[in-house]
Amino acid sequence: MRMLILHIDYFNSIMTEGGQSGIVEDAPSKTTRVDDALLVLTSVEKQDENNPEDAAKKAVEEIPGSQNNSK
Repeated sequence: MRMLILHIDYFNSIMTEGGQSGIVEDAPSKTTRVDDALLVLTSVEKQDENNPEDAAKKAVEEIPGSQNNSK
């Protein structure tokens, strides 16, 4: 798994179409704004398929620690 973790002042998002996932979630709004947050971009790799629970656990452990490195 690869992660790019950024501390951001704000993030705006506008949903333009549904995703490709079979999981459907109703969004209360098509627009989202978040202030003073961590933006986590994640890429799951082939090797993570063998033990997805371990990959998820490592990600959960990594994200809070990244706050100490952000400026």
